[in-house]
Order: sequence, then structure tokens, then C-alpha cells
Amino acid sequence: MSRPYTKPTLTIPQQISHLQTEGMAIPDPAAAEYWLRHVSYYRLSAYWLYFEHPKGTPGPRFKPGTSFDQVTALYDLDRNLRRIVMRGCEHVEVALRGSWAHQLALIGDGHSFLDPSHYKARDAFYKSLGNYILDSRNKVG
Repeated sequence: MSRPYTKPTLTIPQQISHLQTEGMAIPDPAAAEYWLRHVSYYRLSAYWLYFEHPKGTPGPRFKPGTSFDQVTALYDLDRNLRRIVMRGCEHVEVALRGSWAHQLALIGDGHSFLDPSHYKARDAFYKSLGNYILDSRNKVG
């Protein structure tokens, strides 16, 4: 049996007030409202964990000097790092695909990628081929 969820849903202004009550400085409530509306309280909560006192510590939840701007700066740092890593992954992906396509072309007539004998996981091959065909038909039609 699942445990009932007892926390009330808070409006954005109530979320801001709650964070302030717990010791977080929010110098620009309009900016905080934008962040909470477009990123969400739940997603940002992972970024303010660093600024919290350990659970069970009496007093405010957040360490002195914690501000909403620090939390969003940390979020932006993580977002930018993720973009840089994904850009790097794209180069690796393109290189692997190009190498794979070239190797397949060397062993056949240019359509070797369609030959199931070149694949160990034939079920996965047929499933991928079916998805490719369906996707191609949807783009044309």
C-alpha cells in the first residue's frame, strides 16, 4: 500500500515565502518567481542541497548567507557544463557513425548496413530497421 502524500501544494509566492522562512535570501522575488515557474521548485531543490544544514539540525534549513542567486548560478553552471559535454559527445558520435558506415561500405555494395548477417543482435537489427522505415514513411507522408 502506498503512503499518502500529505504536503500541500504551494503557489509560487508561497514557495518563495517558504524558502525565505527557511533562511534563503531572495533579493529579487520577480526573478525567483520566473525561475520557480519555468524550472520548478523540485528541480532547483537539488541545487540548494549544498546550502542546507544537515537534516535534523535545529533552526533554519539553510546556512547563513544562502541566496536564491547562488542556487540559480549553480544551476546555470551545471546546465552549461552539460551543454559542453554534450557538444563533445556529438563529435564522438559523428566520428563513430562515420567510421561504422565506412567499414560497412568496405565489406559490401554500399548497402551493407541493411544486411542482417553483419549484426549479432538480429532482433534489435530488425526492430531498428522497422523503426527507421516507419520514421521515413512518416516524414514523407
